[in-house]
Amino acid sequence: MAWHPVLDSRLGRIYQMVTPGSRVADIGTDHGYLIALLALDGVISSGYACDINRQPLQKAQETIRRCGVENRITTVLSDGLQALSPSSVDECVLAGMGGDLIGKILTDVPWSRNPELRFLLQPMSKEEHLRALLDQEGFHTEEESAVAAGRFVYPVMAVRYGGKPLYNPIYTHWTGLIGASGHPLQGDETAYLQKQSRRLLAKAQGLAASAQGQKQAEELLQAYRQIMQKLR
Repeated sequence: MAWHPVLDSRLGRIYQMVTPGSRVADIGTDHGYLIALLALDGVISSGYACDINRQPLQKAQETIRRCGVENRITTVLSDGLQALSPSSVDECVLAGMGGDLIGKILTDVPWSRNPELRFLLQPMSKEEHLRALLDQEGFHTEEESAVAAGRFVYPVMAVRYGGKPLYNPIYTHWTGLIGASGHPLQGDETAYLQKQSRRLLAKAQGLAASAQGQKQAEELLQAYRQIMQKLR
């Protein structure tokens, strides 16, 4: 009997977002649980488990073997998207990394700027940096939600290239589409916006302590006030 990996809530949310029948690359795969389970459950037609280091790739190979999906998942030693062929994938998962690293991986290869490709992103930190870069580079967010994992709450988003830079206000770089539906906030959405409001206030207060940071501090305080209005 094949072994079924158990996903945490972050990877579980990404699992739910993967398009059935697609070809998926899991970048920074680590233990390979997500890509192996997607293949085992028949969600994807084929996939790639990619990592820059050999040790996690070996762990992924063992997971793939235990799940019995060696015929559908290929392991690839790759620096981000560099070793992949753009014609071999429909969707790419970049999860469990800082937002700055995710942004770099995504924009380092020209073929990521293809509107037919979909990217599922789950930054562990610096998501405001990632959202600002996505806007600048012309990647548009199709959906985004918040998910709690242990004591922390993270954003999970699906994006694709839209061709035109976006000029969204600073507020959206800190919140994304979370809480933007007009519906009452759900538990994880509330927790995420509370976290971001605390981070915004701390950063604004730090900047306000210097004359050079006054303008940016006021912009961040305005974003903080907008979040607080949403939380009322």
